[in-house]
Amino acid sequence: MRFSIKSTLVAAGAAITMFGGLAMAQNTVIENAKDQCLIGEQSDGYLGVVDGKTISTEIEREMRSVNNQRKTAYANIAEQRSITVQQVGQIAAANLVEKAGSGECVEAADGWVRKP
Repeated sequence: MRFSIKSTLVAAGAAITMFGGLAMAQNTVIENAKDQCLIGEQSDGYLGVVDGKTISTEIEREMRSVNNQRKTAYANIAEQRSITVQQVGQIAAANLVEKAGSGECVEAADGWVRKP
């Protein structure tokens, strides 16, 4: 079965959005760290430490766990849709940045910014 690029991206985006919402809704450590702008959504679809911030071992462990879950999900989506994991990550990043809450930090082209 062949997929158009647009339908592939839309479907991948929907799957990523569902995954991202489920993973984040259950992790108060990550939510609190994002609220404090210690960590944020990167342009590659993974969580990262905001420049100049220091995080606890607990936040680092939880962030690594979420990123590992995302990596697995991205690989599955990439395989299903015949696109690269990096493309899935970029699609995820756009969705996750859009859904980030007011005051959370997200990675933009020119570095970390706080969402209004």
